[in-house]
Amino acid sequence: QWEPTDDFLRTDFNTDFAKIDAALGEKADAAALAEKCGAVTGTYTGDGAGSRTISLGFAPRAVILREAEAAAPCFAVAGGPDVVEDYNGEVMMELTDQGFTVHYKVFYIGANQNISSPYTNRGEKTYTYLAIK
Repeated sequence: QWEPTDDFLRTDFNTDFAKIDAALGEKADAAALAEKCGAVTGTYTGDGAGSRTISLGFAPRAVILREAEAAAPCFAVAGGPDVVEDYNGEVMMELTDQGFTVHYKVFYIGANQNISSPYTNRGEKTYTYLAIK
């Protein structure tokens, strides 16, 4: 901070304003890039329901979904495989015009309970997603 008795140079102010402009410009560029990219991340806790819709407010081009305990993520891509199926052909995740819908399937082989995978809505499990506009 300068005192009223201090001498100052116009170049001091110009240098400081240039630093401020550069810092604000970097933030604006980062915000513009995020908007242009259109990536949205989020989490939800599975509720074990047979079907559940995650609303994003837009039709995603792609969604990558992963349960914290699962070995690998699953993904759906608009124009490509826009549904994710388990090995029995059951739809486990599908893209919608406002987000994506996940499904939870339990089936029995003999007396053994099995869960269709990839896991998308197991009760009390945390899921993380990345949706691209």
